[in-house]
Amino acid sequence: MALTKQTLTLISIYALLFSTLYAKENSIGVKKEAVAKGANSATKQLQEMEKKIVAFKATIKTRLADPKTTGPTKKCLTQCDKNFDDAIKDAKTGIESINKGDLGKANMDISGIQTDVETCHDCFRDANTKDAEITSFGEWVQKVAGDCLKSLKS
Repeated sequence: MALTKQTLTLISIYALLFSTLYAKENSIGVKKEAVAKGANSATKQLQEMEKKIVAFKATIKTRLADPKTTGPTKKCLTQCDKNFDDAIKDAKTGIESINKGDLGKANMDISGIQTDVETCHDCFRDANTKDAEITSFGEWVQKVAGDCLKSLKS
């Protein structure tokens, strides 16, 4: 049985489509496995960040309820509570963005987390009040968020 020119053309087109769909590299030369690995790592980092922010918010609530908490600190902790609500929402949205394959949006969501936490810290800075717990937690979030952004780029 001889293959006709039309059959050979169809086979060639099929092979080309198959190789394009299942290529190891995307259009800019980045290996798909590396992108998937980075996205999986970023998702895990975001999940961990979300859990820790939720837990830290409980600490903030406890401190807000403490009658020993001073006025400027109370004002900033109230601000931080709102900022951390936004950070939790950004973490959830970031995970959704990664799951949808929208890494550009995920990048913005992660940057949003950094901004939310920095805004909390700014309140203390503007009030000339230091809070070691807020500073330490903020530094941790900034580091993990930075690592998360690097994961998305790899």
